[in-house]
Amino acid sequence: MAGGKETPRQKMIAMMYLVLTAILALNVSKEVIEAFVTVNTSLEATAGNFDEKNGMLYADFDQAKSVDPKKVTAYWEKANRAKELSSDLNEYIRKLKVELIAATEGITTAEADTIHLDYVKKQDDFDRPTNILVGNTEDGSKGKARELKIKLNEYREAMLALVPAKERKNLNLGFETPDKTKKDGTKTWETNQFYNSPLVASVAILSKFQTDVKNAEFDVVNTLYKSFTKEDFPFDTIAAKVLTESNYVMLGDEYKANVFVAAFSTTKNPEIILGKLNNDGTALVSESGTVPANNGMGEYVVRANKEGIFNYEGMVKMTSPSGQQKLYPFKSEYIVARPSMVVSPTAMNVFYMGVDNPVSISVPGVAAENVVATVTGGNQLVKNGNGTYTMKIQKNSPMEVDVNVSAKMSNGETKSMGKMNFRVKRLPKPYARFGEITTSGRMQKGVVDAQMGLVVSYDPSFLFNIVATTKAFDIVLIQGRDVFTHHQDGSGKFNEETDRFVKKAKRGDRLIFENIKAKDVNDVVHDLSPISITVN
Repeated sequence: MAGGKETPRQKMIAMMYLVLTAILALNVSKEVIEAFVTVNTSLEATAGNFDEKNGMLYADFDQAKSVDPKKVTAYWEKANRAKELSSDLNEYIRKLKVELIAATEGITTAEADTIHLDYVKKQDDFDRPTNILVGNTEDGSKGKARELKIKLNEYREAMLALVPAKERKNLNLGFETPDKTKKDGTKTWETNQFYNSPLVASVAILSKFQTDVKNAEFDVVNTLYKSFTKEDFPFDTIAAKVLTESNYVMLGDEYKANVFVAAFSTTKNPEIILGKLNNDGTALVSESGTVPANNGMGEYVVRANKEGIFNYEGMVKMTSPSGQQKLYPFKSEYIVARPSMVVSPTAMNVFYMGVDNPVSISVPGVAAENVVATVTGGNQLVKNGNGTYTMKIQKNSPMEVDVNVSAKMSNGETKSMGKMNFRVKRLPKPYARFGEITTSGRMQKGVVDAQMGLVVSYDPSFLFNIVATTKAFDIVLIQGRDVFTHHQDGSGKFNEETDRFVKKAKRGDRLIFENIKAKDVNDVVHDLSPISITVN
């Protein structure tokens, strides 16, 4: 780990490091190593994609500068400074990766610069990368990771300084390097990132930083580009627009839509004519009315008297600043349907007694806060918000319940949306297990002695997070021709007497747990299947 004279404490740390490295090396599987190689390859490909993306953005910058140099040059210079900063940091990280591979493989940097990580022999080596990146200090301050940390922080500040102050709050460049406090104490960013990481992991982390650099470069340069283009309005198409709060209308309600011409000043109202357009959509064949306009916007209102899909179309007439009349066709449609509602249990298609059943309830076209839901049978339906509810089924509930839904309409009226019937079920029967054995099997003597009790669980396919409690059980110990029995009440956790009885079992003996009784959250007592254990 370090040269020169070492203190006893340093020697002890070095010895512990060697032992830990050996242990960790045994635990790094081939699949994990291959996964890091795959991740690194993907990161390098992503970095390449960013190069193309950034290249196109710089080309746009150059084009804009050639068209309007007076307006663009100041931003263009900052963009090129961002390019220079990013290139320098990216090159530093690239050389650091080459240095790691060269030192770990025992080859020259020239050779390391051409070898792909997939062909590196010592991919799982911990020692060399840690020695280079973290060094011989506990906080990593003497390793290359400290130098990298400083460069990342300097890069972030330099890049943000290129962007107008009011735009910085919208940028999240990353590159934060905080120390982290864990149960075993505070660890520096350097040790968190690189201490005892195999070569493939360290290289992948560095590749990730390279991708972050290219991403930050794009965000900063793109922000600079928008700084001089956002005040321009280069429209190449002008079209009529139809905006509506909803295309879904309930029977008896009104359908409303706003029809306007995009990019025109609202100081001059358009003329909106309803009618039939010709096949090309360039002229009106017939007229059927007009839409009143105010502040440059027309509001189309029609009462929904029957169900179905309804279309409407027409022409918007506008006078341009030059005095020329412009025509803009429009088409739209809306749906009229009877009141309906949706009730969706988010866990299962039934409700269970004694548990919190999550439910989603919504009415198409009605905001969640205007939906009112109730349940029959003396049960409780708690509204959580955003259309989510919790159904609480009581122990004495009937085996079928109805969920009734109503909605508060925009005119203040409350309408019934209907009801939906649901089945009610009791909780399924749990099962007991001793260690990992639920029916029968063999267990080492030491594992038997380590068990602290009989556990009751639900099948993993049961989606609710609930528990049942063990109330009583009998234990039969068979030793050759001798049979011994023991009974415990009140808990699944072994009391002292039960614990001594279980530990009497020797290799070749059998332990049988029978007459197992468990109680669920509804106070229903279940008789569970026995468990047979052969002690090895």
